[in-house]
Amino acid sequence: MKYRQWIKVLSWTLLVATLGAFVHFCLPRDLDRFGSYGMRRIARKLHIPVPAHKPLTSAEHSAARAEAAAWKVKFLAEFPALEVTERPVPAEENGFLLLYQLGSALPISEEFKKILADRNGWDPETVKRCLAEHAEVVGKIEHIAALPTRSSANMPADYIGFINAIPGINGSRMLLLKARLAAEAGDEEETLRLLSAAGNLGFHYHDIEAPSFLCETIAVLVNRAIEDLSFKTLLPALGKSAHLNRWKSLFGRKIYSAAELAKMMRGEWNNGADFMAFPLLAVSEKTCEMPDAEETLRCYSAIYSQCVSDLPSRSLADLMNYKIVCPGGVSHLSEEGRGIIDTISTGDESWFQGYVQAAAVHQQHQAALDLLILEKAGTTLTPADANRITREPVSGLPFVFDAVSRKLSAPKLDPLTLPW
Repeated sequence: MKYRQWIKVLSWTLLVATLGAFVHFCLPRDLDRFGSYGMRRIARKLHIPVPAHKPLTSAEHSAARAEAAAWKVKFLAEFPALEVTERPVPAEENGFLLLYQLGSALPISEEFKKILADRNGWDPETVKRCLAEHAEVVGKIEHIAALPTRSSANMPADYIGFINAIPGINGSRMLLLKARLAAEAGDEEETLRLLSAAGNLGFHYHDIEAPSFLCETIAVLVNRAIEDLSFKTLLPALGKSAHLNRWKSLFGRKIYSAAELAKMMRGEWNNGADFMAFPLLAVSEKTCEMPDAEETLRCYSAIYSQCVSDLPSRSLADLMNYKIVCPGGVSHLSEEGRGIIDTISTGDESWFQGYVQAAAVHQQHQAALDLLILEKAGTTLTPADANRITREPVSGLPFVFDAVSRKLSAPKLDPLTLPW
């Protein structure tokens, strides 16, 4: 028995050694593309070191870019739902472009960074001083935040579908600092103006022709910051005289829906086709890392096309269990192709669930404003009043209102306390 086992071990060792030698000596030569990929795959399975593919020449890189562009044209013909309609605006009026040009290098001090990150506590005098010391950058942010237009068309040559989150996040925080100072001074008009400007920074990321997951994430984070600060600080500072219908209108500008996600999915595909998935797989095909780049991208495109067509008819509740699958399946793809599609599907589904969570918090704030408006009109609030206001978007059920603690809650959400 032991003898047979050693024979098996020796046979396996010889096989691995033979394949290893074959891979070592043959791979660097000009094997055909599919054969080279096949041998590389076998070597990886056997944990045999694989020689790096020689770098692509400039001509090969150009050919890969041309192939990626041709794939986009081809798949737009197959999946016309993925095409975006560009709405270019002059560069000086393009909020998205101006945020992109700011990049990550906002020239602010370490002290101001800590204030923006809310790590120093609230000290109005220090905030006023830092805002004054950074008047130039704050002025740029206010100018961009006041622009009504934005576009992802005609971007600079160095744009690769990525925009830094820092201008939007820190820029909105600067405006929220000013809003808090205005609220504590009792100036509701200025508070609302600054909140509207901060929200408009989020819309610069959301309302372009080709928004991405990153763009929408920034827009959601900006919106959450506005609503959280409003209920925890701004409305309590202004008190019961606040014009609540104006606040409800301001909050209502941000729309969460499956139809909005369809627009984002279309934008995500176009960014992938222009800057990411298509160019990368075109290169991987030429370096023998992908044997079926085109067919993988066909599945990738079919997934996004199906989402763009299907999502507008869906509810937010549907998104909690929404399954992203490739029509026709992926069994015909290579291992690498299946891995790419699986990563896309899993990541997008998780993001959808986070989006629904953000939508539920947004509706919770809307419901809280509904209660305050009822109360201001003369209603003595009771738990039953939760039936009269905005509902939780996933279950469709009313939020739960505790009239004693004045908290509004729902499963999986932190309770929200009314500001007074």
